[in-house]
Amino acid sequence: MKERVFVIIVTYNASKWVDTCFTSLRKSSLPVEVVVIDNGSTDNTISLIQTNFPEVDLVISNENLGFGKANNIGLKKALDASADYVFLLNQDAWVDFDTIEKLVLAQKTNPEFGVLSPIHLTGNGEQMDANFYDCFTEKNQNKSLRNILSAPSIQAFDIRFVNAALWLISKKCLEEVGGFDSLFYHYGEDKNYIHRVKYHGFKLGVVPAAFGYHDRQTRGARSLKQLLQKEITMFYSNTTDPALNPKEQTDKYIKEKRKRALKKILKGNIIEGVKYLNTTVEMRRKISLVEESIRRNKVKGAHYIS
Repeated sequence: MKERVFVIIVTYNASKWVDTCFTSLRKSSLPVEVVVIDNGSTDNTISLIQTNFPEVDLVISNENLGFGKANNIGLKKALDASADYVFLLNQDAWVDFDTIEKLVLAQKTNPEFGVLSPIHLTGNGEQMDANFYDCFTEKNQNKSLRNILSAPSIQAFDIRFVNAALWLISKKCLEEVGGFDSLFYHYGEDKNYIHRVKYHGFKLGVVPAAFGYHDRQTRGARSLKQLLQKEITMFYSNTTDPALNPKEQTDKYIKEKRKRALKKILKGNIIEGVKYLNTTVEMRRKISLVEESIRRNKVKGAHYIS
């Protein structure tokens, strides 16, 4: 009996990538069941999926739920349907025909890995995705990159971090770690999840013989307000590691941010510096949320999706 693999995709105005992304899944050598949660698209994403990919289980939200919460809807569907694996796939990413099969084989051979990722290439496939390359080489800089990339198809290597654009998660990992923490709306939830994966005794790995493609969206410059909002998200993602003391984590992080804010003020950038300083005050107010997150995530269970 073949394993049941559910692919979870969160879409928002994804019409540019729908054909490439979903066609790659239709061609998968290991059959998959696709669940899409649309986060209130205003383009023709929904109609494209309904017309061209009727096999997709499409959940339509009238609002943008954020990345983590939307994924949790799909994760719950998969777990309730007795999925053996889930594969999280960004709307702007796609896979080779044997990518998912290789990841599943690698996980079966190396069950200690709760989350596995393929190599992330750019959209044109000409080179590694820059962010992925940084994470991949940092952990393995004492090894030959050539040897790693020529490893057998079912071999997996530890990696410090890889974003959730192309993640295979085992059923056991889901049942013991859960879904994405509701503390996160967008960004930072994958770093938090990896902290929890490792805390509960699983490994994060990459399978060098498997490839995925990430055609990252071009994002414009962020406003100061958006940057300050990102600071709060970064605060959450950097202080919710259940393996560490929450007070020590938050105190250290806020102290470092206060130093940066004061440097801006001393350099004459007073308005921006004061706003960043006020953000550290907001961080202090949110310490109780960090502590509650850590308490909950230390306990094994299908949190956020049960």
